Amino acid sequence: MANENYFSNKMVNKTDSELQNYAYNKSKFQEEAVLAAIWELEKRKKAGEDIKNIESEIEQKQKDVDEAIKKELRDSNITDDPNAPILYHSKFVFFFGAFFSVFAGSILMALNFAQLDKKNTAWLVALSGLIYSAVQVITLNQIEKSTSGLALPISLLGMYILESVFWKKQVSSDLKFRKRSIWGAIIIGSICWIPFIYAIIVSDGL
Repeated sequence: MANENYFSNKMVNKTDSELQNYAYNKSKFQEEAVLAAIWELEKRKKAGEDIKNIESEIEQKQKDVDEAIKKELRDSNITDDPNAPILYHSKFVFFFGAFFSVFAGSILMALNFAQLDKKNTAWLVALSGLIYSAVQVITLNQIEKSTSGLALPISLLGMYILESVFWKKQVSSDLKFRKRSIWGAIIIGSICWIPFIYAIIVSDGL
């Protein structure tokens, strides 16, 4: 059976010159249209070696794209399986904790562990995050304001520690899960910020 696609019927009535224009100026047209033009030339036995090379180039490019998509789907942990746990993505947890607070990030990680029936670990993660954030606030309040830019790197370090000590050691990297909405996390982050903002205000004597 001859190769065909959406554009094939449109190529039937075109001249050889018009079809060749698709091939030699392939960057100006959709790849599927170029392939349809080349296939029509092949039917007419008017496709030279150079045009066949263009066909192979396009088909290889499409094959590479398809393989990349398939690999991405294989490597992805997200699934539609109704039996899979509903979790926050670990990358989201990491950066959420870095920008809101390590305590906020630890809460999300703890909720993930709770979903995986690891409740003891969940409590330990939340407690570790609270202690780290408390020490972080106290430490930053003791140093000059000019070094306040350390807050983000220290938070990144805290999330890295939590992820390395707890998440990566207890959760398989190929675990399949359903993605959890981030809006609840944003609310949690905002609430967790309140005591730290208050502590900073009080420490500044405002």
